[in-house]
Amino acid sequence: MKKSILLILGLLTTILIGARLYLPTFLTRYVTQVVQGIPGYTGGVENIDVHLVRGAYSIHGLHIDKEERGVVQHFFESKRTDVSIQWKALFDGAIVGEIAFDQPKLNIVAKQEKESDTPSMTPDWTKPIKELIPLQINQLRVHQGQIHYLDHYSSPKVDIYLNQLDLHASNLSNATDQANKLPAHVTAQATSIGGGRLDMSMDINVLKEVPDFDMDLIFEEISMPALNDFIKAYSKIDVEEGLFSLYMEVSALDGTLNGYLKPVIEDLKIVKWKADKDEPLKLIWELIASGIVEIFENQPNNRTATKIPITGKLNKAKAKYWLAMVNVLKNAFIEAIEKKTDQSIKIKTQPNKKVRLSSS
Repeated sequence: MKKSILLILGLLTTILIGARLYLPTFLTRYVTQVVQGIPGYTGGVENIDVHLVRGAYSIHGLHIDKEERGVVQHFFESKRTDVSIQWKALFDGAIVGEIAFDQPKLNIVAKQEKESDTPSMTPDWTKPIKELIPLQINQLRVHQGQIHYLDHYSSPKVDIYLNQLDLHASNLSNATDQANKLPAHVTAQATSIGGGRLDMSMDINVLKEVPDFDMDLIFEEISMPALNDFIKAYSKIDVEEGLFSLYMEVSALDGTLNGYLKPVIEDLKIVKWKADKDEPLKLIWELIASGIVEIFENQPNNRTATKIPITGKLNKAKAKYWLAMVNVLKNAFIEAIEKKTDQSIKIKTQPNKKVRLSSS
């Protein structure tokens, strides 16, 4: 009898050890199959580590490539992706997960002009995410990420980017603080091409079919000569000197958008006499552009700026360009627009009270 029990225990132990050893291989094949099942995309993973004690697994070398018209382009990659149970949320009675990306890179690629009107296949990303993460995601972290905008068809080719992106999103599934109308909180910091600095803060309710959110964004001190490939590709001019900053506040409630953009350009110089003297048409165009900038620049501050109100439904938002022009003139001739957010667009939320948009 004892021998039979020991034999059964030994057999079970062997099976469990074998299953544990095979689990990473099984998961690697499973995740690769999920990734390759995304319509219009291909990819895979290098390997997967399993951490049974903390209820987690780590995906190494995840990459997703976009296949279009026989051309494969890198879409997303992550050096390491950790998927785990969020143990802290268990104390609040919620069984939810968290995901962390280490050094991810996302490429947003412009289409060729002749393909711009051709509808492309847009996959339902919720399906593969649910297959990879059976638990509802409550916390998301990004460490040292990159986002690139690439245009391989422009002249010159364009590659502008954010790097050193650190992002933290908490309480996405509303596991805690259920009384708050905007229970999730997202923060992000990044640097950019040209030495710019991005800071973003947002409160959001992602559980609504059309999410409510309240976002502030500050993107400052981007050296404009570093953007010359982008500027030249789309405006046929380049910049000798200048700093670009962007300030933004946007709120959305029940699908209705309310906010503004505030672009600010300082110390802008366009004309390059020595470099452009052999290209007279380009020089003339730059002189015209430089003259227009000079007219609408606030002279004491060498600052060209405006404030562009944005209102309407999320899917049909409209920028009030006539007010943008009014604000250009106001900045130039009356009072310089300040380099900061105005703290004027907020969703006021309190438990058990009506939510409303405010715009002061």
